[in-house]
Amino acid sequence: MKKFLILLLFSVNAYALEELSISWNPPMSRVDGTPLTIEEISHYELYMDDVLLTDSIQGTETSYIISVSTGSKCFKMKTVDIYSRSSPFSNVLCKDIVSAPGAPLSITIDYVGN
Repeated sequence: MKKFLILLLFSVNAYALEELSISWNPPMSRVDGTPLTIEEISHYELYMDDVLLTDSIQGTETSYIISVSTGSKCFKMKTVDIYSRSSPFSNVLCKDIVSAPGAPLSITIDYVGN
């Protein structure tokens, strides 16, 4: 009986991720205009291109760091209070994410003089 070795090769495209800091001002009032305190904010929901990225940003936070691939990305948020009521969406902010430049190629070192 002959044995065969099967080798599977997979090509993986490595995409550079860029780190972004998203920041906001917490709401000071509810939709109806009544006051809203920080203690009443349970958490925030962050969306990128209409997809929920996270709903675990604590209500006391005012910024969030995220790693994203390059391309055009649009972000928006919601506030969720301690009673599980969510706000309408915030404004939408879009940004073109551009990768950092590549490293210099083929550097050389030569003696000077002598």
